[in-house]
Amino acid sequence: GAGMQVSFVCDLSISDLSAPVARQLRAIAIEAFSNVMHHANATRLEFVFSDCVDSFQMTIQDNGIGNVDVKEFSYGLATMSERAELIGATCIVENPESGGTIIRVSAPH
Repeated sequence: GAGMQVSFVCDLSISDLSAPVARQLRAIAIEAFSNVMHHANATRLEFVFSDCVDSFQMTIQDNGIGNVDVKEFSYGLATMSERAELIGATCIVENPESGGTIIRVSAPH
């Protein structure tokens, strides 16, 4: 294939994250990356980390085929949700009309 362009935007200090939160966010990011690589047929993947008033946000967006109904993919999403719950975070998956998938994780400070 043509490969994938991956970008990272980070406007928070990683030191602001507690170790358990950082660990789970990292695991969720790796799971999302793996899902996109194996199932989404994407050429672009973007990770955005931002610090909001009452939470840390991690948004992972790809331009792949979107709503993939693959067993491993849904297993991956379940794993991400469970990891988010461990740190009191929410994990929302969106399939916008424009295509692709957006995963939004919001972890409390």
